[in-house]
Amino acid sequence: MESPIDLVIGFQRRRNTVSCCPMARTADPAEIANGILFLASDMASYCTGEPLALDGGQQIA
Repeated sequence: MESPIDLVIGFQRRRNTVSCCPMARTADPAEIANGILFLASDMASYCTGEPLALDGGQQIA
């Protein structure tokens, strides 16, 4: 997800970080929020202790 730290770490380091992600981009804040809303909703009522990876596929890379 883009944040003010991007200004500190610089373009090259950010590009290297994004290149490791299968989706080749950072998350939009709404994408993270949607995952949180799902876990807080009745749709996740049967989920117990399962982590929800919102990492753009980095766990599989």
